[in-house]
Amino acid sequence: MARRSPPEGEAPLQPRHDDHRFAERSVRGRDDDGALETVTIYIDRLPGGVWSVGRAVNVAQRENLAPRSEDEVFSGYEMADALSANSPPK
Repeated sequence: MARRSPPEGEAPLQPRHDDHRFAERSVRGRDDDGALETVTIYIDRLPGGVWSVGRAVNVAQRENLAPRSEDEVFSGYEMADALSANSPPK
């Protein structure tokens, strides 16, 4: 499947050199102050069978397009791990 080009004024988030980008989507909207904002959600497949899910805001405004450690919202092996990591305790 061919990779689509990002919309004008947006830059793709670059995977780390040892990652495989499984999926990436960007959504444009407005932040709490009404300023334009682009949120990018990505899923990477890491060595050893680990999945990494991240969220980055306004990637095009960064000096470096690589994911930051604070962008990562989940890292693990199973979908159940991802769901439990993001679910409120009962």
